[in-house]
Amino acid sequence: MNKIKKGISVSLSFIILMFLFIFPNNAFADNNNSQYAPGFTTKGELIKFLKENNVPKDKQEVLIEKLENNQLWDVYDPEKRKAVPDDFYVFNPEEGNQTRYYRFEDGSFIKIENTLNDSIKIDGSEKNNKLLKEKHHFTSNVVI
Repeated sequence: MNKIKKGISVSLSFIILMFLFIFPNNAFADNNNSQYAPGFTTKGELIKFLKENNVPKDKQEVLIEKLENNQLWDVYDPEKRKAVPDDFYVFNPEEGNQTRYYRFEDGSFIKIENTLNDSIKIDGSEKNNKLLKEKHHFTSNVVI
């Protein structure tokens, strides 16, 4: 009887060891919340985003290859971001809604949008001052 128990224990141990070597390391990982890239669940979502922002196909391939090889995109490189001119971020509200891109060599980009929401004639009255404090005249979105 002891030989049978010992044989079963050895067999189970062998099966467990083989099971660990046969399956990849991430076989037991919880993939429900996994991301392909920050903000994107799948490669398809990332490609769609790049297409919507007019990134050329060859640059999309460069960015995806960098991502899959854990390489930093130019937009995330502090040295390369120094090349962005300061006035890139400055908007003139009189020009209305605006969208700007600063594109890096690898195809990554900074996108900023300015959307005018409302206008108030400023005449110095107390009513105007109150409105100015309550309302935002424009909003800006930055996508990096």
